[in-house]
Parts: sequence; structure tokens; C-alpha cells
Amino acid sequence: MAEEGSLFFSYAFSNSFLSSIFYIDFNSGYYNLWANISAVIASWFKLEYSPLVTAYLSLIPKLFIFYFILYGNSFLFNNLKNKYIGCLIFLVSPAIVPEVWANTINSQLFFCLLMLIYCFEDFNKKKLNIVVIISIFFAGMTGLYSIILTPIFFFKYRNSGKIQDKYNYYTISFCLVFQLFLVLYAKLNNLIYQNKIHSINVELVINFIYNIVFKSILGEQSKVIISTLNFDPIYYLVTTSLSLCLVIYFFFKNYKNSLTKNIYISLSLIYSFCAFSLFVMIGGVANYVGGRYAVVPSIIFLLILIHLSNLLNEFKIKYLFLIVIITSLCLGFYQYKTNNKYYKFIECVSCPNWQTEVQKWRQQPDYKLKIWPYSMNKTMSLKH
Repeated sequence: MAEEGSLFFSYAFSNSFLSSIFYIDFNSGYYNLWANISAVIASWFKLEYSPLVTAYLSLIPKLFIFYFILYGNSFLFNNLKNKYIGCLIFLVSPAIVPEVWANTINSQLFFCLLMLIYCFEDFNKKKLNIVVIISIFFAGMTGLYSIILTPIFFFKYRNSGKIQDKYNYYTISFCLVFQLFLVLYAKLNNLIYQNKIHSINVELVINFIYNIVFKSILGEQSKVIISTLNFDPIYYLVTTSLSLCLVIYFFFKNYKNSLTKNIYISLSLIYSFCAFSLFVMIGGVANYVGGRYAVVPSIIFLLILIHLSNLLNEFKIKYLFLIVIITSLCLGFYQYKTNNKYYKFIECVSCPNWQTEVQKWRQQPDYKLKIWPYSMNKTMSLKH
């Protein structure tokens, strides 16, 4: 998909192992280790099958997410109901947009969500899980999303006193320093794509509320509902503000009865949502925060609803949050495949045949192979 082929695989196909592992696309300004590793491994296979390699490797962080939700000892996913709902949110909610499926350039989003799950994991007091450390290293070295969670890792380490949380924090801190150095270097040398960093305006805030709040619940149906009701954009701000006030009221009303771990979960989710919201609004393309930019804040928004339903267990309003979550999952199921506007691309309807593309390339050395998304005429150049 896109840069996965035109940048990472194309470079790995024509360069040495070490050069490909340490390849950095300075237009983005950060290091994407997982995309590099996946491209290198894919280059070892016959070209006809190499796209399958990157597709299956992109599943690894997702499988880690499901494993730790189902089998981990989580503060947030603390019962069977929450575990199942959590898995469904990460699988079929409208927040998981098609452009992040089965490709390694967007694996950084799922690595980040895995790190968020680690933030709520009650690790063993004495044993050190090396697999967790390694996954944190890969997450931190694969994009900028994961390192935004460093303050939570620090807070957890200072308050838990567990050896796992200590080394988790050390690992993510190393990645933070490394990635920030690259960003600073790219920025000072004017290498970063010029439209990547910009200011926040009202239009962007409205677009954010639509994509993060409304669309994470109603999915593609939100457009139909809003157009039917002739919903003025200013109502986005009013509705969201009133809803937020209602949530804060019930939250603090029950705060005195909250356990320490619930306070930690609350503060962590609030920080995460605010931090990632600012990150995607400032670092997104122009006044748009939909698609892949909306994934992490949207998932955190839905996790906040799960937490509120747990926190306000003694109040009937908890059912309101559950209804919203169930609505999101039902509409997510509905648009997951056949009712999705990207269906013809996902199912490859009338798209180029990959084997045919490879044959053309073998016959014509300068031929540019067509890659996904085909609607945008994306291509990949390879050197024989």
C-alpha cells in the first residue's frame, strides 16, 4: 500500500540489509522500524508473493492487542464483558478505518494502541517479560505515536515499583530521545513535508469533532444522519460540549468513591485523548483529521466510554455509555466490508492483477507496478 511499496519495499529491494533496516524517510521526519523490517523480509521472497509478507506481518501488533486484552491482567479490561467489547472495538468499530488494514506503514497506530494497553496492564511484581520490552522497543521505533505515552509509563513506573514498569519506561524513553532527535534534525534541515505541521482553527476543530466523536459512533452513517437533520457544524461544538459537561458532572460526583487505580485510568485516558488529539490536529494534512489520523483518538474515546460505564456502575447513566458503544459496534459490523465505501478496493474489484504487473515489470525494466490504492494511481518503481 502506498509508501509501503513506493518507499520502503522499493528501497529494500535494491539495497543492502543494513542500509534498508536503517532507512529513514525524512519527509515524514521519523523512523519506521516495522515498515523497514517488513520490507526487508518481503524482499527475500519471490516478487509475486512479497505483498502477502507485509500484509501478514502487519497482523502481529494486532494479535498482541487481542492477546493482552483477553489474557492480560488489565485495570481497564477487568471482566469478560469488557474484554470482549475491547476486542470488538479494536476489530470492527468505525474507528478502525480500511486504510489502516493489512499494511505495515500504519502498524505504528496499532503498536501505539498496544502501548496504551500496557499502560493499564498489572504486570507481575517480580518477573520481567522480555517480549513486552521488545514490543515496546519496536513500537517506539515505529513512528511517533507510541512515544507520546512516555509520561504515563513514567507515572506508572514511579508509583508501581515493579521491575517491568521500570524497564518499560527506560525502553520507551530511549525511543523518545531517538525519534525527537530525528524530528529536530529533519525540521532544522527543512526535510519534513511542509504541510505536516500547522496551526489549529475552528474549521479543524469541527472536522475533529465530526471524525473523532460522531464518526467513531455512527461510522459512515453519520453523514446520512447529519445531512438528513440538516445539522449545522456549530452544533458539533454545542453537542460535544454539553455531553462533555454531563460526563464530567457524573465523573466527579462519583470520584470520591473511586479507587486509586480508577483515578490512574481516568487521568491516563484524559491525557492520552488530549495529547493525541493535539498531535493529529497539528500534524495532520491541512484541516482534516479523518482516516488514519482519527484512529488512535477515536479508539481512546471509545475506551473512555468503557471506563465511564465501569466507573459509574452504581448509576443508571452507565447504560447510556453501553448503548453508545453497542451502537458503534453494530454500525461498525454493518460497514465493515460490503457496506464500506472502500469495498471495491478492499476486494480488488476491477483492479490490476499483481502477477500481471510483475510480468510487465520483468519485460520492461522501467515499468512502474500499480499498487494500492488504485483509485489514486499509486505506483512502485523497482530496479532489476
